[in-house]
Amino acid sequence: MCRFAVVFSKRLLDLGKIRQSFADLSKYAPAPDGDKQEDGWGVFIKDKRQVFQIKSTRAVWEDDMIADLGVRDRFRLFIHARSATFRSQKSGIDLNQPFIAGNLSFVFNGRISGVHLPESLNLYGRVGARKFFSLIERFYKKGVGLRQAVLKSVDLLKRKSRRIYGLNFAVADSDSLCVYSYCSAYEDYYRLFILERDDFLSISSAPGLDLKHAGFRKEDYCKIEFDKVLSFELKQYEWL
Repeated sequence: MCRFAVVFSKRLLDLGKIRQSFADLSKYAPAPDGDKQEDGWGVFIKDKRQVFQIKSTRAVWEDDMIADLGVRDRFRLFIHARSATFRSQKSGIDLNQPFIAGNLSFVFNGRISGVHLPESLNLYGRVGARKFFSLIERFYKKGVGLRQAVLKSVDLLKRKSRRIYGLNFAVADSDSLCVYSYCSAYEDYYRLFILERDDFLSISSAPGLDLKHAGFRKEDYCKIEFDKVLSFELKQYEWL
């Protein structure tokens, strides 16, 4: 179980402050079993000048490797703090999110048991989050569009899993973002939050990022409805 946030903005924002807020959010909102989101973290940023991704095996609140991400506008940001389900998967930089493949960016938080997908799918990845992203990729590459790829993937996972305790994710291509939230337990933990303005969009775990420096309050966030795919056209929030 993990924490993640995505931000799309035309506004000039201090990404270092956003990173610190996310670190605090991850540190002080542990998983229901008490496990901390301390098994590594990662960030993906794309703005009008550059694209970069950094991953670390340290806890996000202990890692000052990239404390200052700079002040930027017209950007997209995916950030994720990992809590490994199994001890054998505690380490491994390749297991950390965000996952990037082609023009797709993906972050995930969830716990699913008894998954039996057809072996013929030949999904990529060592952990469930990467395999699920691989499933979305598979449908997406068939040209059905991102929203349909997400709907098909969620439907298949529901039918082929014994129980989904939580399934939260955000995935974007060049033009659109899809967000999904579902849980059958620990509703407070698995709830996602959204803050949307004409030139700004943020989706995050827990009660939302602290964006006081951008003029927002935590009370400005709204809860995302469970079991509903939300879609957003990104040209409204960014210009890249």
